[in-house]
Amino acid sequence: MVNGKKKKKRISKRITDAQIAEALRKNVGYLSKAAEDLGISVQAVSKRCKKSKFLQEVREAVETQFLDLAENQLISLITAKNLGAICFYLKCKGKSRGYVERQEIAGPGGGPVPVKLYDFEWKGPEPNGVKDVED
Repeated sequence: MVNGKKKKKRISKRITDAQIAEALRKNVGYLSKAAEDLGISVQAVSKRCKKSKFLQEVREAVETQFLDLAENQLISLITAKNLGAICFYLKCKGKSRGYVERQEIAGPGGGPVPVKLYDFEWKGPEPNGVKDVED
C-alpha cells in the first residue's frame, strides 16, 4: 500500500523482437497497429524499434515492399490511361521536363533571386497614341 491506496500490480508482458517483427509485417510497418495487436503501447514498440537494428531493418523492408506495391498499382493505372494517375506521375517524376504546378526559381547557390529595381521616367512618345489624362 502506498499513501493509503493499493498499489496496482504491473503486468509485465515480455514481447520478443520476433513477435514485434511479425506484428510490423502484418501491419505494414505501422507502429500503432502493431502495438495494438501486441497489447502494448506505441511508445514501447517505438522504443524497441529504436534499440534493435533487426526491427529497424524489418520495418524498412516492409515499408519498401509496400512502396513497391503502390508504385506497381500506379503504373497499372497509368497503363489503363487513368488521367489522375498520369497527372500525379508527371507532377512527381516529370519536373525536369516542366510538368509542375508552379515553377521554382533560385538564385546563385540555391539562394534568393537577386532583383534590381530602377526608377525611370518615360521621355518618349506615348505608346499607341495614348496620352496621359490630367485630372
